[in-house]
Amino acid sequence: MFLPRHFERGEAFGVKLHHRLIAGTYCKPYLMKVGEETAEVSYLCGLATAGCYRRRGWAAKVVEEALRTLKAEGRLLVTLIPSNERNRRYYGNHFAFANCFHYTDRYITPEGEPTFGQMAQTTLLSEEWLQFIEKELKGRKCGLLHSREQLMTVMKSIQMDGGGLYGLRREGNLQAVAVVEQRGTTLRVSELMGEPENGLELLRHVARHRGKNAPLLLRDFTSDEKTGGMARVLDLPRLASLCAQAQPERNGRFRVCGDHLFDHHNTTYVLNHGRCLVGGPAEASDPIMTPAQATEWLLEPLHPILSLMVD
Repeated sequence: MFLPRHFERGEAFGVKLHHRLIAGTYCKPYLMKVGEETAEVSYLCGLATAGCYRRRGWAAKVVEEALRTLKAEGRLLVTLIPSNERNRRYYGNHFAFANCFHYTDRYITPEGEPTFGQMAQTTLLSEEWLQFIEKELKGRKCGLLHSREQLMTVMKSIQMDGGGLYGLRREGNLQAVAVVEQRGTTLRVSELMGEPENGLELLRHVARHRGKNAPLLLRDFTSDEKTGGMARVLDLPRLASLCAQAQPERNGRFRVCGDHLFDHHNTTYVLNHGRCLVGGPAEASDPIMTPAQATEWLLEPLHPILSLMVD
């Protein structure tokens, strides 16, 4: 018996057998920015199965029920961050999750002493800090947005693990923000916001504060050496329309075959100068894609960002 339970800030899904909960997951609601538009998405986390019931397909049943329910509720897609490559293959092969969110981790040692500005550190997100972070997130072409409550939760989690939130002030105004996580003996800058010159100067301040010449692991979302998050499209026509509007210079057409969850059999998509026509006549030269391949093709040029996520 499936038990979808609605909570104030999310949705949990589970399956009971003999009155015992044996598998479940939790989906957090977010907004995702695509171009100038936003859409409701969900972040799937915490999928678990009781030990004696594993390898019997119960987790798969929970995920499928969650996807169907969230599709009916109008979500654009479901995102997740797999904990390892085995799980990445599992979600890709069984549920058509696409590899959409990329980044590169690179070690840097900021050279020289700080030459301008003052470093600020905060444990409480004041209105000034919140406005700065929100402006930076909304300025991205494509990526997940965070409510203020979600930002508060993220920052508390980072601080509990030994990290912190740092800022650079010039003439009293906040010019850059760095979200720093403590990963063992490594400091990872999971977000660096602000103009590049100000961001680099802030890193000099942070390196000096945490230990002279301390190497920092910088997460760079502008390059795609590694694959981070995945996405399962639930409303492909809408996603195609949003992506067409966000990149009107990109034209193309493709045909999408079906999958075991949703019926997309032989539907044609045509992107043309900012508009998307769905369901028109097919052409022999149309490339045929799975929903996952179509998702990657649509989102890749937008470099979507999935950051500041805490399970």
